[in-house]
Parts: sequence; C-alpha cells; structure tokens
Amino acid sequence: MKKGQMEIMGLAVIVILVSVGILFAIRFVILKEPTDYKKGFTQSELASNMLSSMLRITAANCSGMSFTELFQHCARNPSTTDEICSNFPNPPRTSCNFLNHTVQRLFNQTFGAWNVAYEFSAMASSNKLLKAGKPCPKGFKSKLYPIPVDPASQKTLELELHICD
Repeated sequence: MKKGQMEIMGLAVIVILVSVGILFAIRFVILKEPTDYKKGFTQSELASNMLSSMLRITAANCSGMSFTELFQHCARNPSTTDEICSNFPNPPRTSCNFLNHTVQRLFNQTFGAWNVAYEFSAMASSNKLLKAGKPCPKGFKSKLYPIPVDPASQKTLELELHICD
C-alpha cells in the first residue's frame, strides 16, 4: 500500500512541475510584448509619404506652382513682398505666407484628425523659414528632404518632419 502511495505522490509532483513549466512558457513566449520595429517603421514611412505627397501638390492659387517650387521661391526670397498667390485670402500673398498657412492647415487636418503628434520645419542655411506642430517630448522618427534652391545647388532647403512616439 505504501509503494502505491509513493508512486501517486511522484506522479503528482511531476504533474505540478510540468504545469509550472507550461505556465512559464505561456508567460514568456506566447504573451511576449511585440517589438517596436513595426511602430518605428510605420512612423518613418508616414513622415516620408507625407512629405513626398505634400511636395507634389499644385497650388492653383499660386500660378499653378507646386509646393516644391513654392518652397524654393520662399527660400530664395524669404522677405519678399511679391504677391504670387492671387486668390489666397491672407495678405500678403507671398509664397512664404501661403506655405505657412497651408502647411499648418494640411498637417492639422491630417495628423490632427489621426491624433498623431508631429513637428515640421523648413530651413535654408540655418534660417528657419517655417515651423508647424510642437516639439516631440520623447523620441521620434523623422524624414529629411533636401531641396536644391538655386541651379548651382549652393543653397539647400531642408524639410524635416518628425513623427513623435
């Protein structure tokens, strides 16, 4: 009778050890937190696609110029008073004023609707032409687009979009 009880106790210990092992396997393998690779890649691609799309927009109010051309014009003449945007409601109707207003509105209507924090800046030779959004308090993924301003490519405009974590 004692030999049978010892075998049952041994089987009970083995069942308990196997159960604990399975619980650890479930906890550390199956319920493992997903990695941040996808999030970082998504943020980087979102920034890249947003800038790429924005630069291809044609502004009918500004002599049919693309945003790339408007950014180049603004970088070449940041303090100009040339009103090249005819039907733009906010005077002065310069390329810089048009871009400032339109880029703010564009990002607010997209990133604001998606509840995505961002920071956008346009700089030419360490001169900040345009800024939109708020600085990222934590980390961010970003995309930088250099745009030549003059034919000799001595002056470059850098558009940078940070997507905040």
